[in-house]
Order: sequence, then structure tokens, then C-alpha cells
Amino acid sequence: MVWLGRIKAGFWKRSTWCRPLGRQPACTAAAEIVRFESLARLAATPGSSTAKSGFLLRLFPGLSFLFLLGQCSVLHTFLFAELDRQESRIATDPAFFHEAIGADHLSREDRYRELRSREEQALQVCRAEIRLNSLTAYAISDGALVCGLTGGLERSQELFDVSIKKASGLDRRKIMLNRLMMLNRLDMDILDADLGPVLTDLSHTKALELVQGLEERRQDYLADRIYSFMIPRSSGVALADVLLARGIYDDSRGRTALAVTALQKSIELRDNYKAREILGSIFLQSGDYDRAVRNLQKAYEKKAGPELAFRLSSAYMGKKQYDKALEWIRKADGSQADVIQLHGQILLSLDVSADPTPLLSSMKRKAGSQCLAEAASMQENLHYCGLQKYYDAIRPLRRRSHILRGWFGTSRPENRKDLIPIIQGHY
Repeated sequence: MVWLGRIKAGFWKRSTWCRPLGRQPACTAAAEIVRFESLARLAATPGSSTAKSGFLLRLFPGLSFLFLLGQCSVLHTFLFAELDRQESRIATDPAFFHEAIGADHLSREDRYRELRSREEQALQVCRAEIRLNSLTAYAISDGALVCGLTGGLERSQELFDVSIKKASGLDRRKIMLNRLMMLNRLDMDILDADLGPVLTDLSHTKALELVQGLEERRQDYLADRIYSFMIPRSSGVALADVLLARGIYDDSRGRTALAVTALQKSIELRDNYKAREILGSIFLQSGDYDRAVRNLQKAYEKKAGPELAFRLSSAYMGKKQYDKALEWIRKADGSQADVIQLHGQILLSLDVSADPTPLLSSMKRKAGSQCLAEAASMQENLHYCGLQKYYDAIRPLRRRSHILRGWFGTSRPENRKDLIPIIQGHY
């Protein structure tokens, strides 16, 4: 009963602090002490009616402690489970190379279950809770990514070594790139000595396939490093292919000057259609119509097409050579809205009294995409399909009015003769 005496002493000390405030006392600790002492004496008396209550009273602190401990344990388990879930998501991060899910016909729920099982498996691989013999190279690589990006670099290197030895062909190189991408995300330097093993004994076409995979995953730093590594070590046709791929890549990233330089060097080594087409489009957008016409015509000679004819017509329109522009626009696809609009502008530039409205009758209406979704309910599908049908109906009307405003401005068509001709550039 030592702890009971300490409690009594504490309550007595507290009762000495009480001071009356008006009619009510400041606290009632002394009265509570008397009640508590009487209950304790009754509880300590064997055979009394409150003996069982006294036993529960003495047991209450221990039960409270166990209850609080259980709640803390539940909270602790929940937090760590959520942390594990966040860490395991690295195993399915689309920025890295992973093993493709075999069946394309899987539903959304089945794909989600497959991804979750891969994440849990990668976490088990990182923690050495599963044997590596029965796992694929990509599964071990996923575990290495989880370990490396959560602080276990030593374990990550061990797993990468195992997965690289187990893989072959391009898969082996992709796992090597996974390791480099992980190091880059951790702000570590990547040397040419690290890139060498990835590209050693690999044809330039396979190497470009790897770089394309990096571009799709927005790993621009590694893509730039590999291009810089390959260009000085290539020659002839291989160098022309690498420069062409580099030009296409730079153009997709908005680096126009670098793209033009790479594509021009590629043409010097080997004249090709793709480089001419991209160069012509770049010059057309920048307003350099002479070089645009030169490159687009050579591309058209290699491979004729209505899209190239439309671009050539636009270039001649920019040069104000309307006769040649009309000649090329007739070779384009007359059912496209952009072609119809440019054709009408050319006709109005040649003759302000021309009537290009008959061109609108050949405009092709695009078929709407499939609006039904497997995972959506019937009500949602009806709603989405209704909206899509509505926009499919009004889209040609809006496009038609846009073309008419481009031809005649905001005035009525019958008053178009009073407008300033488009040839003067004031339209």
C-alpha cells in the first residue's frame, strides 16, 4: 500500500492550497481525499462488499497502461505500413525500366493488383525476406531501386549486381540504366566510365533504341550524356543515324538551334527524308521560307505526300508566290479544314472577288472516338456519350464559322468586296 500512501500525501498537499472564493471553495480535493480513504479502507478489509471493487481499483492503472500501449501499437503499425507502401511505389515508377505486364486484356482492377503485388515483392527483396533464385532480373532490379532510393545503397548495389548477372541482351543494359537513373536522382555524378559498360559491344541501332526508352521516360540528362558519348565514337552511316536521332530529340524538347545543327550534319553525311522534313518544318515555323521550300521540296522528291504539299503551299504563301501556292495546295488533302482555309486564302489573294465557299462542302467530318468506358457505370457512359455526341455535332459548325471569319473577317459574306484584300496584309 505504499503507492496508496503517496497518493494520499499528494492529495493532502493539494488540499492545503485551497482558498475560499465567495461562497464556493476553490477546490474540493480534501473532501475527495476523505472519500478515497474510506473506499480504500473498505477495499482493504477482507470479506467486505467492496473488496472486489478494490481489486478492480488496484487493477485499473495497469489496464489503462495496456490499453494505451495497444493504441500506440496500432498507430505505430499503421504509420509504418503507410511508409512501406510509399517506398514500395518506387518499384512501379514509370521513370525506370520495368518488366511489362504480360496480358494486355487485364481489367483495371487486375492490373492494379498486379502492380501492388510487384511493389510488395520489391519491398521483400530489399529487406531480404525472399529468395532471389526464383525471381526475374527485373524483380530484383525493382528491389534494388527501392533500397537505393530509401537509403540502403549498399544493399542496392548488391541487388543490382545480381540482377545484371541474371539478365541478358537489352534487358541487361536497361537494368544498368536503372542504376544510373537512380544515381542521377540521388544527385550523384555519372562518369563516362559508368556509361561505357552500357554501350560496349552494342550496335548503334540498339543503342538508339535504349536512348529512345530514356526519352519516353523523360530522362533527358542521361539521354544527353549518351548522345554526347556516342557522337565522337561513331562514323559514317552510324554517325548520320545518331545525328538524325539527336536532331529529332532536340526538336521535341524545343531546342531548335541544336536540332538544326544536328540535322544539317546528318544530311551532309547522308541525305534522308526525315531530316529534310523536320528542317523544312522548322524553317517554315521560323519564317525562313526560302530554306523551308528547299528542304521540303527535296523531301517531297524522296517521298511525296499531301502533308508535305500543304507545307510547301504554306511556304509559297509566305513568299507571296500565290500561283505556286495554288499549285501545291491542289496536291494536298482537300477534305482537311486547314487545307480548305489556306486554299480559300490563296484564291482571295489572287482575286478578291473570288468565292471560296464551295470548298467547305468537301470538308470531312471526323468520327468521334469510342465514348464507352468499361469501368464506368451505365449512367456515366450515357452522360459522357451524350456530351461527346453534342461536341461532335457542333465541332464542324464552329470550324466552318472559323474558316469563314478567316476569309471574310467579321463582315457578312455579301460585303466582302468592300474589304481590304488579304494580299495587302491588312486582313
